[in-house]
Amino acid sequence: MNTRYERQMILPEVGDTGQEKLRNSKVLVIGAGGLGAPVLQYLAAAGVGHIGICDHDKVDLSNLHRQILFTSKDLGQSKAYVAKKFLNQLNEDCQVSSFEFRINYKNIEEVMSNYDLVIDCTDNFQSKFLIHDACFLFKKKLVQGSIYQFEGQIQCFDFNHSDSSPCLRCLWPEVPTPGCVSNCQEAGVLGIVSGVFGSLQCNEAIKMILEMEVLDQGSTLTLNLKNLSQRIIKWKKSKDCPLCSLGPSIRKISESHKLTEFEVLEKKGHFTEVDLREDPSFDAKEADPNKEYLFFCQRGIRSLHFVKELRELGLKNTYSLFGGVDGK
Repeated sequence: MNTRYERQMILPEVGDTGQEKLRNSKVLVIGAGGLGAPVLQYLAAAGVGHIGICDHDKVDLSNLHRQILFTSKDLGQSKAYVAKKFLNQLNEDCQVSSFEFRINYKNIEEVMSNYDLVIDCTDNFQSKFLIHDACFLFKKKLVQGSIYQFEGQIQCFDFNHSDSSPCLRCLWPEVPTPGCVSNCQEAGVLGIVSGVFGSLQCNEAIKMILEMEVLDQGSTLTLNLKNLSQRIIKWKKSKDCPLCSLGPSIRKISESHKLTEFEVLEKKGHFTEVDLREDPSFDAKEADPNKEYLFFCQRGIRSLHFVKELRELGLKNTYSLFGGVDGK
């Protein structure tokens, strides 16, 4: 018995056969932040043989209260690069690849192609639905998770063996509007919450690899760590689902990608850009009604609300960059 893994190989659900499955598995983790950090650490510790890390972000001081792969010495460095270095030191048996860019509809197929299971640790609807749709279309297994303040949720999908099971689009046919739910940067999160839910995601992923029973597809496990209340929300397959119905409108990734306002305006011609991160005090009275304005911020939430207010004032040629600078 391999000494490194002996405590888990004692389990009848693992043993030699299960450990070999882990060694041969190929798992892609998208997002190396609060959720991704414990996911990556426990995947490597368990002996998952091939791990991919995709994250475009750099380590910031505000990350350190919850993103346990990083230290103050890593500030300003690529999260994917630092995470890869950490995993290589943790378990030299694992082959680790890093992708230091944001996942998008143009590159997601290539990034996913070498992996059997995807763990979504992103923090925005745009990325989550893109990842979900890609896993459905490319027949991948998927574990999704999200957190908010003291609570979080996880979902599992096996798109290899689940033609009769619902997908996320059965519940949400359209990507929710940016800003309908605040993210951790705006609403806050207790550091341990990301650790708990990242560990739960990794638990379901490892059970998938070992071919054990996991959370039913079409179910969302929610857990509030403030009062320890838990529930499972279930939904049914929709005959009108744009992705998994008999007549889907989404047949390839490019069809599930909505053009950003930036791309729309590029096609229309000239416009005036206003960066609300640097100029939050734009005066609507000074706006030229004959010009087209593109407002943007970090994530597209503040700019969306700002443009709605301007349009109510009659400035119709105003636009918000969908997803903000982070979504470009």
